Amino acid sequence: MEKRNVWNEQKITCNQTLQDSRFDILRNKMAINSLIEKASFDMLVNNEQANEHEKLLIRDLALVFEDCSEKKAISLTDQSKYIDILGNIDRQYADIHLALIADLYNQNITFGKYNKIKNILQNVTLNAINNFRAELDKIERENRRDYRMSQPIICNARGLSIYCK
Repeated sequence: MEKRNVWNEQKITCNQTLQDSRFDILRNKMAINSLIEKASFDMLVNNEQANEHEKLLIRDLALVFEDCSEKKAISLTDQSKYIDILGNIDRQYADIHLALIADLYNQNITFGKYNKIKNILQNVTLNAINNFRAELDKIERENRRDYRMSQPIICNARGLSIYCK
């Protein structure tokens, strides 16, 4: 099975795990699956710190995020040097996100601060990925142009017309 298909299957499993009802208590305080859910205004201004029960759920959530990040990293390994670079960006996001979750768990930050920083982290990461992909597209266009320019031009004269291909 192709590695990309493996990750797609694992992504579905990870998304289903993040939808688990045990995390419902946290859903009004943090965007758990930010690919599906966005932090609301109420989440961004929430000045509460995690209580003991929420800390246990945050710990479980961190384990799910860690597991999903590892599965993604393994499935993307050695696909190409470009996928590897994107994988490095993704791993850096995962590491910073895990540290952010640890700060929430340790009551160093509030839910609102967590959501704000996570939004910034996601935007910076997405910008880095989009900029990288734009550069790849630019290089690919230049390579195609250079290839076309390197091909010999063959012309045939027939009467008064010249045909080149």
